[in-house]
Amino acid sequence: MTTAKTQTMPKLRSSWPGGQLRAQLHLLTGFIAGFVCAFMLLLYIYDVHNGINCWPTSSSSSSRSYAFASTLRIAQQTSRDSAPSARVLCMVLTCPDYVERYAQHVHATWGQRCSKLVFVSSQHYEPLGVVQVVESNGGGYEDLWNKTREGFRHVWLEYGEQYDWFLKADDDTYVIMENLRHMLSAYDPNMPVYFGYQMRRYNVGNDCCSNYSIAFHYTKPERMYLYEFMLYHLRVFSRKYEERLPARILFAEILEMFPIENNAEIRDLTQMPEKPDYF
Repeated sequence: MTTAKTQTMPKLRSSWPGGQLRAQLHLLTGFIAGFVCAFMLLLYIYDVHNGINCWPTSSSSSSRSYAFASTLRIAQQTSRDSAPSARVLCMVLTCPDYVERYAQHVHATWGQRCSKLVFVSSQHYEPLGVVQVVESNGGGYEDLWNKTREGFRHVWLEYGEQYDWFLKADDDTYVIMENLRHMLSAYDPNMPVYFGYQMRRYNVGNDCCSNYSIAFHYTKPERMYLYEFMLYHLRVFSRKYEERLPARILFAEILEMFPIENNAEIRDLTQMPEKPDYF
């Protein structure tokens, strides 16, 4: 009995480090691998269910943190269904240097809620459908009027009969399209009228802006996505709003508010080589 024990015990001890330890390591490795696979599968199922796209919209390093455009589809569809049905073409001015830095993020955020989104620039860019409307050397800041004028010419000739309103914005602007449609619902799109408002850049307090503010300029891409989250994802518990459309405004009322003598110099903007003072 004693001899048998002394013969078998050393064998067990000698086999434990190499055999049993390897078995435990294999078991631990399999458990970790299974956990990771299960976790990734759950993330995939969650992403598919919620329409989340975790892949970047560009290979550019500037877009790494901003690529989740498809998370907005459900909110966008809901907003489209409940908002006034004005057909709005959004014409966004960009330039070759800013296509990936700004324009692609407009496309991924608020631009999705336009009836039609058109980027105009000094060069074509197929991935975003950017249209060249001025010469390749004419896209600088000093040529913004030419780009604006030629952009309006392009969208009018191509889409003039298909849309009710035409919005001009820069690629560093964020627009709340639902609020724009809310405002436009008071006007007949056949009226010869355009809207604008001088931007307030400084001394912004709680009473600076309308509760139905429409546009925010000089907006960095990361702030565009912050706006997207705040407007379409963040909820305040028990907060409810009483929504109502504005009353319709007749053209005669517009003329009363803005007499025609104040606009006597208005001509066809597409024929103006220089930017008018009142534009």
